[in-house]
Amino acid sequence: MLSLSERALQTTVKNQTIHLHTFDTPFGKIQALKENGVLKAASIRYARSERFKMPVPLPYAETESVPDKTPVCPQNISPLLERLIGSTDPEKFEVNESPQFLTVTRPETFSENEKLPVVVWIHGGSYEIGCGDLPTSDPAAWVKEQNIIVVSVSYRLGLFGFLGGDERRPANLGLFDIIEALKWIRNYITSLWR
Repeated sequence: MLSLSERALQTTVKNQTIHLHTFDTPFGKIQALKENGVLKAASIRYARSERFKMPVPLPYAETESVPDKTPVCPQNISPLLERLIGSTDPEKFEVNESPQFLTVTRPETFSENEKLPVVVWIHGGSYEIGCGDLPTSDPAAWVKEQNIIVVSVSYRLGLFGFLGGDERRPANLGLFDIIEALKWIRNYITSLWR
């Protein structure tokens, strides 16, 4: 099986020590934050797209670094949703018209021969709002309690992902993004549990 190399690096973020963990995968090196019993590899780009074009899968990881901000498709913040689940700090997000990213959250430790269930979480929001990495949907507690791997998927929304199509512009591009994410998960998820 693929090897997992662990770095003895520590970073202090907001007076909290967070350990970095590096997965060595066929997709490339992917860094994760190790905190409170889980490993979280955030903002893994699985595809790229131009405006109103089909997603193009990436053959390898573009970067090893842990991002400062979460990439999110352009959208309006919903006052109703903020009343229901709490406010979202826009400073923690970076607007990106090509938001094909996923986040993998898994237990820090488990048996060597154990194969954990993988849950793919595709966020709601009527195809208009949201992203796979909102703080209100952090799966860390669920991952530890159920001993599972959760993959959160971000995709194009609104006009960028669900504008009707014609011969020049395919319809439902956000769904094509999700299909590419599922292909990435099928191809690479097992390399993130060693």
